[in-house]
Amino acid sequence: MASGALGAFLGPQRRARFLAGHLTDVLVVAVLAVLVVAVSRPAVVDGRIDLSDATAVLTLVAAAVGSAAAIVALVTGRLSGDPRPSWFGAALLLYGVVLLPLSALVLPQYPAGTPRLAVLTMFVISLCILVAALRPPPALGAWGGWALAAAALLVGGVVASQGESPFTRMLATSPLSSIVVQSGWALVAVLFLLDGYRRPSRVRARMGLGLLIVAVSQLYRAIVPGQESTAGLVYPSLRVLGMGVVLAALLTMAL
Repeated sequence: MASGALGAFLGPQRRARFLAGHLTDVLVVAVLAVLVVAVSRPAVVDGRIDLSDATAVLTLVAAAVGSAAAIVALVTGRLSGDPRPSWFGAALLLYGVVLLPLSALVLPQYPAGTPRLAVLTMFVISLCILVAALRPPPALGAWGGWALAAAALLVGGVVASQGESPFTRMLATSPLSSIVVQSGWALVAVLFLLDGYRRPSRVRARMGLGLLIVAVSQLYRAIVPGQESTAGLVYPSLRVLGMGVVLAALLTMAL
């Protein structure tokens, strides 16, 4: 009786603390996003720095931050015995080390559709790993996500080795497939936010916020391809911010 009454009292208290903390997180992230957009908009950066070189540097920074977050997630999962961070880390490493450099730095130099199809295929598999990280299949254990990441690399390599077809040529000329895949990333971010609300967990909610910022930057790039030169450094800067929020969330979990 007493323990039940205490739990009934602490439940609303815990949720109220979570909501207050989460609103603080949202406010801080929103302020940072506004500042990032303000200092990276075309009126500020155009003519002052080389946009192509700066975009490449920011892309590599985002990849490095994502890779660091993946390592933190792997270590956290090993120390805690919880397989979920390990799965999340596998998806982050696949994104940071492979998908982000390929999609942002390599694909623009190759107009063919087959490499684009390979990257999109690996991207879809990484999204599946992220979704599974919310509740990993017990049969696959903590290393299941890493096995799927390795499978994604294998599948991507096989797809990239194929010849051009009408379908791949269509991919090369239409942003629709990229928009659909990036919308899937945004949906996964929302799932992490909802999972944070359900638990409630500020760490999960922060991870959802970071993933959502990355999704917004990638959707912008997919919707307005070829206009990076007129968009300043907004989208690569937001991507760095999003990965930084994810890394901060995982460091909170680890500590």
